[in-house]
Amino acid sequence: MSGDPTRLAVLIDAENVPVSIWPVVQRLLPRLGCSWFARAYACGDKGGWGAIDGVQLVDAGTEARGKNAADFLLAFDAGRIREAGTVDGFVLVTGDDGFTATVRALRDSGVAVHVIIPAIGESYGRRLAQFADTCLLAAPPAVVAVTSNPLAALPSHSSAPSAPLHGAAAKEARFVDAFRRCTPDSGGWVHLSKFGAALKSSGVSFKGKLFEVSSSMPVFEVRGPKGLDAAIRLRKTSVSVAQVIGKTSVAEAVKELF
Repeated sequence: MSGDPTRLAVLIDAENVPVSIWPVVQRLLPRLGCSWFARAYACGDKGGWGAIDGVQLVDAGTEARGKNAADFLLAFDAGRIREAGTVDGFVLVTGDDGFTATVRALRDSGVAVHVIIPAIGESYGRRLAQFADTCLLAAPPAVVAVTSNPLAALPSHSSAPSAPLHGAAAKEARFVDAFRRCTPDSGGWVHLSKFGAALKSSGVSFKGKLFEVSSSMPVFEVRGPKGLDAAIRLRKTSVSVAQVIGKTSVAEAVKELF
C-alpha cells in the first residue's frame, strides 16, 4: 500500500471462528490496511484464541454466557472504539449474519467496514457480504475469494476517507504493517534481521539501530539486541470485559440485556 496505511481494528467472533483460520486472516489483512490491534470475544468458550500472540482476548467467562452474549461484547466494543476515533476502519472476522446491524451502523458513522468470513459449513454470511465495503472468504489451507460489495458506491453507505497518520503514529503503523508481512515462529517471534528486511522491502526508513527504534514502540516486545536470539514480536495484551462494557459486574451487565 502506498502512503500511510489505514488503521484497522480487527474484531473476532471467537466462539464461532476456529483459531486455525488466524494464519489465513493474517495473510489477508494487508490487503485492507494495517491491523492496529486485534481482539477476540468469548464467554468462556475461548477456542484457543487466548494463546495467540497479538490478539487481545475479551472473555466474560462462563458465568456471563447467554444467547448472543459474546456478540454483544463485540458490538458494544466496536461502538466504543468508533467513538474514541483511534482507528480508520474495522475488520469483523465472523460468518454470523447477526452482525449485519453492527456493520451498517459503523459504515453509517463514516468508516470503512470489511468482513473476513470463514468458508466453513453451508452459510457464509451473505447479508454481511451485502453491507460490508469488502468481503473476503477465508478457508484453510489457502482457498481465498475476494468479493467487492456492489452497494459500496451508494451514497447512503459511503465511507469517509481515512485520515492520514503523522509522526510517531505513522511510523509505528508502518512498522506493524511490515511485521504482519513476516512469518513468526510458534512463539510469535520474528528474527530481527528478517524484520529489517521486511521494513526495507516495504520502503520503510528509520534513523538509528533497529533494536532501539523497535524497543521504543509499546506495541512491540524485543529481545536481543544481537546474535541468533535477536527477535521481535507483537506485545501480547489482554482487555478486561469490564473495560469494554464499563461495568464492574460482567454477569449482571449481560443478564440485563439477555
